[in-house]
Amino acid sequence: MASRGITITTNKAITTSKSTLILKHDKFLPPRNMINEFPHDDVLRMCYRRHMRLKPFISQRSMIQTTYVDYVRYKYKNEDYPKKCRASGIAHKTPVQSVLQQAELSLRFCLQAVMQVKKGVSDERSVSNEIRLSRNMLKNILAIEHEKAKLIAQNPRQNYPILREAFSYISPTAHKSSLLLRFNALREFDRCLIRFNMCMGTKL
Repeated sequence: MASRGITITTNKAITTSKSTLILKHDKFLPPRNMINEFPHDDVLRMCYRRHMRLKPFISQRSMIQTTYVDYVRYKYKNEDYPKKCRASGIAHKTPVQSVLQQAELSLRFCLQAVMQVKKGVSDERSVSNEIRLSRNMLKNILAIEHEKAKLIAQNPRQNYPILREAFSYISPTAHKSSLLLRFNALREFDRCLIRFNMCMGTKL
């Protein structure tokens, strides 16, 4: 973090004690018309890398940065999202192109969460509100992911399948199971998140 009152300027960014202004956006923003112009795997790879590059902007706390990196890695490399939706009872079929759209829209959501609005620009208030909502939502997602990681670390043999493979904690009938009762808060949050994803086209 820069010292108070000091501004550091490079050819890539302007950094103060409060914020960083990125001057070259290509490594962060998805290419225009990316889905139609690049192969399927390349699109996913570009979204993944851009997600990872946002790590320094997510938080200055290393614990939160680590949670974010683990979260992105899991979403792209391990999560069976259609299975998670089916387990929740909020199932829907996802075409191949929709998977790419989900990746791009999820990236744009995270980009919005780390943006700042210059004072005096048009629609400053509404844009600031959207950014604040995105930032708060991402913060809550990472808090839930951190809690899941703690539970898995406590009992990986039992909790990893529940939270990461079978997704039994998210079932509509999970509250009836004595084994799954302690996951109620996670269940309610993730069920709401799935509905949000369906509305917004994301896969958060």
